[in-house]
Amino acid sequence: MMEKGWKQGRRLWVAVLVMLLWSVAVPGVLPPAAHAAGAYYVALNGNDSWSGTLAAPNGSGTDGPFRTLAKARDAMRAGSVKTTLIRAGTYYMSSTLVLTAADNGTRYRAYDGETVVLSGGDRVTGFAAEGSGIYSASLSTPTDMELIFDGARQRIAEKKAYDAANPYTYGHFFADANTAMNKVKFKAGEVTASDYVPNLKVETFAVRRWENDLLNVTSIDTANNLLNLSGNVRYVISTNGTYRLLNNPAYLNETGEFAYRASDGKLLFKPSDSAKLLSQGAVVPRRTILSLDGAGQVVVERLTFSDTPYALPAIELKNGSNGNGFYNNRFLNVGKGIILTGSSSNNVNHNEMAQIGTTGVELAYGADYNAVNWNYMHHIGLVKKSGGAVMAYGVKNNRIDHNRIEYTARYGISIKRWDTATIHTGNTVEYNKIRFTNRETQDTGAIEMLGRGANDTDTVIRYNYIEDTGGRMSDWTNPYFQYPYGADGVYLDDETSGVEVTGNFIKDSSRAAIFIHGGDNNIIRNNVGIIGRSIWKGLGHEDGKDKFVRLEWGTTQRVPSNTVIERNIIYSKTASWPKYLDFFTGGTYTSDYNLLYQVPKQSGKDANSLVADPLFTSVSSNNYKLQTGSPAFGLGFVELPWTEWSTVHSLAGVQPW
Repeated sequence: MMEKGWKQGRRLWVAVLVMLLWSVAVPGVLPPAAHAAGAYYVALNGNDSWSGTLAAPNGSGTDGPFRTLAKARDAMRAGSVKTTLIRAGTYYMSSTLVLTAADNGTRYRAYDGETVVLSGGDRVTGFAAEGSGIYSASLSTPTDMELIFDGARQRIAEKKAYDAANPYTYGHFFADANTAMNKVKFKAGEVTASDYVPNLKVETFAVRRWENDLLNVTSIDTANNLLNLSGNVRYVISTNGTYRLLNNPAYLNETGEFAYRASDGKLLFKPSDSAKLLSQGAVVPRRTILSLDGAGQVVVERLTFSDTPYALPAIELKNGSNGNGFYNNRFLNVGKGIILTGSSSNNVNHNEMAQIGTTGVELAYGADYNAVNWNYMHHIGLVKKSGGAVMAYGVKNNRIDHNRIEYTARYGISIKRWDTATIHTGNTVEYNKIRFTNRETQDTGAIEMLGRGANDTDTVIRYNYIEDTGGRMSDWTNPYFQYPYGADGVYLDDETSGVEVTGNFIKDSSRAAIFIHGGDNNIIRNNVGIIGRSIWKGLGHEDGKDKFVRLEWGTTQRVPSNTVIERNIIYSKTASWPKYLDFFTGGTYTSDYNLLYQVPKQSGKDANSLVADPLFTSVSSNNYKLQTGSPAFGLGFVELPWTEWSTVHSLAGVQPW
């Protein structure tokens, strides 16, 4: 395979330019703090009729800060002051704050040392006791899947009991055979007519558990054991697919559960602390908090964004919102953190994203030359299971680097092409530390790419630390779950081509460290893969043992070609592992100069590979740094960036004031 030297040269000068533009991405080199002089102020005890130039109300109560961000925005539009400092407290945004080109160059920041929460939810108060620890309050618009109380997500009431020991599978029934996309067939006796109420909801997974669907149940056909749904599921719910019935007030019997009672328009909730509920209320996520529509050079820093529905972001950028920066913010209990569509050269840096409904950062349709780096992103996909910490499609030349990613329902990082509108090229994924992904789905990866169409993506996946890729699926023939299964370290799915996978550490995957599925001209070089893990025999051609590489034809039975596998350390922690490569009509490939431990050379390959102990410092202590005398160095292997990954672990996320 060609080494793509001209492309590497191009990437070098682009990288130099990008580093100059994005110098704020370097740890410790953060945007300069806004100073009190020349700023507007917003405070909960403010008044939009005041000047907004004082940090607190004056003694006579005649002047002080503004009360709303919209007023501060309008004041900055009209004058030369371009900074707003926000005082402590929670601001419930009754509508989305929209910034346009008229707001270019403005800055929104928390007042030094204070915690500011911007909420996209409606605060519900006036709760009254109904008995058995359940409280109710009037609510004109029904809740959906989410309720926030005391800063934490609560559970929607469900037919089965909550099981803290099995947080990813509790509440699910296994379905019977069915072919209709808008129905679920339940087993006799599992569902009765009394289960139906208006706004009854159902969460479904097909047997392959690619993603979940969330729909309303329109009726229950007890004669034919069918749930009739408000729409079609993505994948048919057939034998051993699963469903979970939700939002019937009769199910509400455990602390932390809520439901909406349509008969009288009441939100029902069983809180952990009734006194706190009566004094503070609860929050129903409703709306996006901040929208940049053609705005540029806006800086948002040290704010907390909370309470948006699982399908909506806290912040959206669209229509050429370029050159903006988001630094040291927290995104808690939101559907998505930030979505960038058609917006370039933005920086999402040193933020924390936690308890996220679907996705942390989404780059879509022309969101190019952005940097997503040094963020701590964890507990992602708590409601919708199809997302990841970072999702991208139809984009080019983005950097996704130095992020710490943990506990996702599906992907850590995913870059997708479904069609010509979503072609992606020139993106770099590097120096991320990704652990504990794919807790609830399978046929997935800690880092995944989709490449339908097989264009040369000119993508680099390098120097990432990947551990425990999870993977969960229903058994084909029995009503229980299989775990771990079907989750790779790096998954180049459906014809993904032209990717360099180099310098990565991959441990405890549940199919392959690296899976090439129908793509061409991919390089697998200088990686460490720790294999030797028994997994479920999910498909008839699988042997129940993980591999370093899997080569397989793609969705249209397109056979991969020109895969290069070289100078890797392939270490089996189980003696006499049968092979390191699964080949299922895997096309043409070369494999050589690899160091193999407790696994044999591949037949017809590996002429210059070596079977030997790589001399890791201490496998029992999870220290895979090579000792000085490692034979891997003689094969041209270059040590991995262990210090950099340690820095990512400690510095990713919000930095101290």
